[in-house]
Amino acid sequence: MFKKISENLKKIFMVTMVLLSCVLPAAATNVTFNTNGIDGIEVYNSTGLVGTINDSSVLDLPDSAVNYTLVKEYYDNETVEVDPTLATECNVTLELTEYVVQINANVESCDVYEDGVLLGAYDNTSQVLSLTYGTYYLTFSKTGYENVSMNLTVPGVTEINVSMSEIVEETTEEENTTTTEETEDVQTAILIAYAEGDDIVDIITENKVFFGLLVVVFIIAIVGNMPKGKGFNRK
Repeated sequence: MFKKISENLKKIFMVTMVLLSCVLPAAATNVTFNTNGIDGIEVYNSTGLVGTINDSSVLDLPDSAVNYTLVKEYYDNETVEVDPTLATECNVTLELTEYVVQINANVESCDVYEDGVLLGAYDNTSQVLSLTYGTYYLTFSKTGYENVSMNLTVPGVTEINVSMSEIVEETTEEENTTTTEETEDVQTAILIAYAEGDDIVDIITENKVFFGLLVVVFIIAIVGNMPKGKGFNRK
């Protein structure tokens, strides 16, 4: 009889424990999440959303090892295992997602700057930029070409076209000005030398090019003023 009573008590105890496990919540502990200043992070477990946290936020989590996935827009998802029986703080570092932007350019290579800071180089082997969330002011630069600048918002733009124009140097006017200035310098030097009493032979020797030009001009003038002949008469 006592044996039957003992067995019945065991059954009642087991049923009671099952009922209590269904009714009473599991033991839980507060866990602090340190997110390095990032706020608005959603925390998920295998069944769904657990809550949204800011830096140093606290969540009441069950006393068992559970994997949680932290999600925030423009950041890579991060999965961590949290066991409140071992630690009541969880340090999390979320990395910004990198978005690829394709570059189409009419030059073989160029440097890419963002607000004066070199981001990288565009060439035949590297034709993309990997950029995180934000607005950029890009400048494409190449020696001998005019710079090209543009605003870029990431994510959103996945491809950009860059058309660079070659710089055309105009030097004709400058060269003519230089030649005129050199001629005037020679003339001035001759006048100064003559005024200081230098021998005319020395002056001519030191300025051979200038006097050579004067001789050529003088000969052309003489030939131009000579009377024209009557030509040859054929017999």
